[in-house]
Amino acid sequence: MQTQTPSADVCTTPCGIDAEVKKTIQALRKKLSRWELDHLRSHCAELSNQLDEARAQIERLTEEKYHAWAEADAWREDVDRLVTALEGAGQQVGLTQCGAVVAMPAHGAAQQAAAEGGAA
Repeated sequence: MQTQTPSADVCTTPCGIDAEVKKTIQALRKKLSRWELDHLRSHCAELSNQLDEARAQIERLTEEKYHAWAEADAWREDVDRLVTALEGAGQQVGLTQCGAVVAMPAHGAAQQAAAEGGAA
């Protein structure tokens, strides 16, 4: 009696179960495909939300930057007007070593500079 070795693609289970197993495998594959597709859709939606948030943040930060530059320009113009007004009133405007803005009478500044120059 000669026995045949079953090939890898032939199921050795009793009749009827082979078709049942194939059905089950197909059903599992379909379910896994749906889960995978649902997962990918969910992931895409999450990435889309993150992208929208990033774009909104970029827009907000760009607006803040423009406002900051406008405010800095306004402060600079105010300082320029103040310096011009003080110089027109005979004041000398300067900065101390620690960064404070000071105003002194123009002739007092010249006397102080001469005194410091003479002391050196």
